[in-house]
This record gives sequence, C-alpha cells and structure tokens, in this order.
Amino acid sequence: GGQGNDRITNNGLITLGPQATTSGQTVGVSAIGAAINDANATSYATATGLDGGRDRDTIINNSTIDATASSTATAKSTGVVIGGYSLNQANTTAHAEAIGIDGGDEDDALLNADAGSIVIVADAQVFSKSLTISVLGDASGEANTTAESTATGLRGGTGDDAIANRRDVTVSATASGNSAGASIGLFGSTQASAASTVDAVATGIDGGDGEDVIDNDADIDVGASTIADASSLSLNLGGAGEADAGARAMALAIGIAGGGDGDDITNRGHITAFSEASAFAVSETGGLAGDAQGNASTEATAMAYGIEGGSAADYLYNGNDVTVHAKSFAQALSASSVL
Repeated sequence: GGQGNDRITNNGLITLGPQATTSGQTVGVSAIGAAINDANATSYATATGLDGGRDRDTIINNSTIDATASSTATAKSTGVVIGGYSLNQANTTAHAEAIGIDGGDEDDALLNADAGSIVIVADAQVFSKSLTISVLGDASGEANTTAESTATGLRGGTGDDAIANRRDVTVSATASGNSAGASIGLFGSTQASAASTVDAVATGIDGGDGEDVIDNDADIDVGASTIADASSLSLNLGGAGEADAGARAMALAIGIAGGGDGDDITNRGHITAFSEASAFAVSETGGLAGDAQGNASTEATAMAYGIEGGSAADYLYNGNDVTVHAKSFAQALSASSVL
C-alpha cells in the first residue's frame, strides 16, 4: 500500500515462497605467529501477502494467502598454527518472517472474508562449525548460531485497528540452531566454545499497539517449535584445556493477541496453540599431564496462549473451545578428564 489511505481488495490466489541461503568458510595456516580466521554468514527472508503500509488502510481478502519464508545460514572456520596462536570463529544468523495481512501504521481495518484463507510458515536454520589445531602454541575455537522466526496471520500494527476474521488461519514458526567448536593442541592451551540461540513466535491474529477491536469466527491453528544444539570439544596433550557449551531455545504460540493498550476481543472460533522448545549442550575436555575444565548450560522456554489481552484493561469474550499445549526440554552434559 505504501503511504496514503489505501483500500486493497484481493480476489486471487497469493503464493509466496522466498528462500534465503548464505554460507561462509575460512581456512588458515600459520607458523611461528598468529592465525585469526572468521567465517560469518547472515540470512534474511521475508514474505507478506497484503501490506497496507503507512496511514489508514482498508484491506479485504477474498482468496487464499499462502506465504512461506525460509532462511538458512552456514559457516565453517578451520585454522592450524605451529608455534603461535590460532583463533577461529564461525558465526551464523538467520531471520525469517512471514505475514498474511499487515495493516502497518495508523488505524486500519482488516477483513479475512468467508472466501479467504491464510496459511503462513516461517523457518530459520543455522549451522556453525569451528576447528582449531595448534602445536607448541595456543588454540581457540568459537562457534555461535542465532536463529529467529516470526509468523503472523493478520497483524494490525500500530494504531487503533479493527480486525475481523471469517475463515481459517494456520500459522507455523520453526527455528533450529547447531553449533560445534573444537580445539586440539600439543604442548599449549586449548579453548573451545559453542553457543546456540533460537527463537520462534507464531501468532494467528495480532492487534499490535493501540486500542483494537478483534472479531474472530473461524478456526485458528498456531504452532511454534525450536531446537538449539551446542557442543564443544577441547583436547590437549601436555597443557590446559577448557570447553564451554550453551544452548537457549524459546517458542511462543498465540492464537489471538491484543497487544498494547485496551482491546476488545471476541472469539467464536476454535483456537489451537502449540509450542515446543528443546535445548541440548555438551562439553568435553581431555588432557594429558595438564588441566581440564568443562561447562555446559541450557535453557528451554515454551509458551502457548489461546487469547492474550496484553498490558492494559481489555474486554475478552470467548464462545468456543481453546486448546493450548506447551512443552520444553533441556539437557546439559559436561565431561572432563586428565590422564
């Protein structure tokens, strides 16, 4: 829509499927000196079926909106040093956002009519691997991943919006991250770290800031799922070794969200909200005639809401079944040994 007061009516099928993929790789070899290698990859994917933009807009959907945004980032870093210092970093970030109908700024009116349906998917995946090998020196390897996905069926945005939904809305947001850092040294010190952070948010109808009026007559099915995995390995023959691994996963699923300010929400449709978050971290440290230290930490948070009013005095009415399910799992393992 852009600037100005727009009126948008859609009567045809809208199918969107942007895919963003990036990768980075570095390899370094150094003798009697320092080797520093960085591999970075960042990926963005966005998809919006109908966008009102700025000012006061009226948007009516009479057909199917099917939008899927996929984002993937991969990074690998490898370094070898003899008689010096080696640092290898692999960092990846992936963002994916998909929206069916977006009102944008100001006071908007959104209608997903009887003939319309909305299916929205956002998926973000990241992979990072770092390997450092040092002889008579110090080795450090780091691998970091960040993945964020956001999927929304109808979004009012800022302003006092009126949102009406008359047909089924299905929304899915998924994110996964895998990071692995390894350092191997002979007569020196080794340090390896891996961190993975993933977030996924799925919302059927989001009023946003402002005093909104939301009226839903149809089924809303939303799901958010995340997996964070981090592993680190530090091996040293005749020196000190340390390995750190941390993983955090968050999944949030909301059927109808009022947002900020006082909202008026009426629901007569069946709402299902499902969220699942899993986090795994493993650190392993081994040494011969030296010191070994390992640390592993995890955090997994899953939240699911059928109807969420927000941070003000709201009016909420529900006339149908609401099913919510949230599941989280976290596991951290750390092992150290010196012979």
